[in-house]
This record gives sequence, C-alpha cells and structure tokens, in this order.
Amino acid sequence: MPPGGLLAGIREVQAGKKRIPPEVAAHLAQHQGKEALTAREMEILQEAAAGQPEPRPSAGRLSIIGPVVIGELDAFLGGLNRLRHS
Repeated sequence: MPPGGLLAGIREVQAGKKRIPPEVAAHLAQHQGKEALTAREMEILQEAAAGQPEPRPSAGRLSIIGPVVIGELDAFLGGLNRLRHS
C-alpha cells in the first residue's frame, strides 16, 4: 500500500464510501461468475450489508429462522476465506 493509502482509505470509509483494494478487486474478478449466489443468499447479504447486527430481525423480514441467516452468512464468509487463500 502506498504511503498515505491507509489514511485515505480510512477517510473514504468514514465518509460512507466503500473501498476495495485493487489487489482484492483483481482477485475477485478472477473468480467472478464461478458460482452465482441464489436469490435468498443475496437477500441475506443485503440485510448484512445494511448493517443488521442481529440475525432475528433479518430472519423475520425474510420469513426464515435465525439459524438459517447465520448459516448462510457463515457459508458466504467461508467461501470468501477460501477465495482469499486460493
């Protein structure tokens, strides 16, 4: 990371912007389209991205039970971890 890059990234995130380092974006692009997310997975991820810290409200809005939300998020994060190490 170039000098000042971390500080610039912190400022962007603090301003409410998203920041993806170029290395991460390149890695994600290599794996893009390998496995599409289901509509349900997208709904759960959108709830998480909206900052919902507790699975029960998300589960209620999606008409599923809390453990399903947790399981889907665990599976997604596990997939990201595998991509990071591949």
